[in-house]
Amino acid sequence: GIKKSELMLIVGASSSGKSLLMMNYAVNAWLGSNTPNNSDNWDKDDGCNILFFTLEMNKEQMEQRIDACMSDIKHTPLMRGTLSLDEKEKWLNSLAFQKQYKKHFYIVDMPRGSRVLDMEARYKTIVSEFQPDLIVVDYLGIMSPNQSSGQDWQDVGQVAADLHEFCRNNNIAVLSAAQKKAKQKNSKDKGNDLEDVGRSLMIAQNCNIMLLIENREDEKIRTDAVIHVVKNRDGARGEIRLYKNFEKSKFSNIPDNWATESEDENSLE
Repeated sequence: GIKKSELMLIVGASSSGKSLLMMNYAVNAWLGSNTPNNSDNWDKDDGCNILFFTLEMNKEQMEQRIDACMSDIKHTPLMRGTLSLDEKEKWLNSLAFQKQYKKHFYIVDMPRGSRVLDMEARYKTIVSEFQPDLIVVDYLGIMSPNQSSGQDWQDVGQVAADLHEFCRNNNIAVLSAAQKKAKQKNSKDKGNDLEDVGRSLMIAQNCNIMLLIENREDEKIRTDAVIHVVKNRDGARGEIRLYKNFEKSKFSNIPDNWATESEDENSLE
C-alpha cells in the first residue's frame, strides 16, 4: 500500500468513479477495523487521521457522500431528507460513532485552480491541531502549478511534480486523481498502461503508485469495476475487481453470489 512520502494516483475517464474510489480509500483508512453500525467492536484508537482537500465538490456534498458510504445507506435519500426508518437509524449510529471516534477526518474546501503552495499553507496550520497520516486531493487535474509555463501539458505535469515534492518534504502519503486519455474510436488498444494518462506523461513519472480504472465499451451497464495497478515502485502490479455500489457512494468487495470471471452477471439463475 501507500507509504509515507509517496504519491499515489487514481486515473480514470470522466464519471468512471475515480473520485469515489479515492474517497473510499480515505474512509477505509480513517475507519481502520471499525464498523460504525456495530458499536460492540468500536476501537477509538484504530484507523488514521485524514486531511481531505476537495476542489471539485463543496464540503457539504463531500460530507453527504462520506456519510452514505460509512452508514451503508443510499446517497440520494440522505441528500433529499427522505431516509427510511432503517436508513435513519444507520445514519444516526454513524454520527454517534463519529462523535466518539478519536481519529480526525478533516475536509478543506478549496477553489479550483489552487496551487500546492496554497494547500501546503493550510496543511501547516492544521498540523498544529493534529498530524494527518494521509492527505487526499480531489483532484490533481483541476489544480494550478506553483509556477506556470503557459503550456497545459507542462502545467498539469508540474502539479504532479509539486505534489510529489510536497509529500517528500513533509514525509506524508498523498493520494490524488488524474484524467485518463480518451480512447481512440475503433482502437484495439485496451488502454491500461502508463501512457494512457491524459494531458501529460509527466503525471505518471511523478507518482510512486498508479491505479487505472478500466473503461470498457459496455462500462455503464457493468456492475463490476476493473482496476489495474499499472505502477508500483515497491510492490507488485496486477488487477483488482470491485463491485460498483454507487448508490451508496462506495466500492465494495465482489459479492459471493456474483458471476465468476468467465461468466456474465446476467447469466446467474
